[in-house]
Amino acid sequence: LPYYVEPEPYPFSTAEKYLHAAIDRIGPAKIMFGTDTPSLLRIASYRQLIDVFKCHIAALSATEKAMLLGRNAVGVYGKT
Repeated sequence: LPYYVEPEPYPFSTAEKYLHAAIDRIGPAKIMFGTDTPSLLRIASYRQLIDVFKCHIAALSATEKAMLLGRNAVGVYGKT
């Protein structure tokens, strides 16, 4: 998401607004972390992307965090 908002430095505070708008609109069951990661690696490291995403979702429940950080991906792609 940071790649698609106005250029701003890490930790991409504007992206948090859009992330929460998406969660409110479609729900956490339809969102997965990292689906746009290859393009984002031009502006931040993978570790930075994970850290900022976790920061942006800190107020969510443990279940919602688990969904966004992996459970939804397992449901779509299955366990490997």
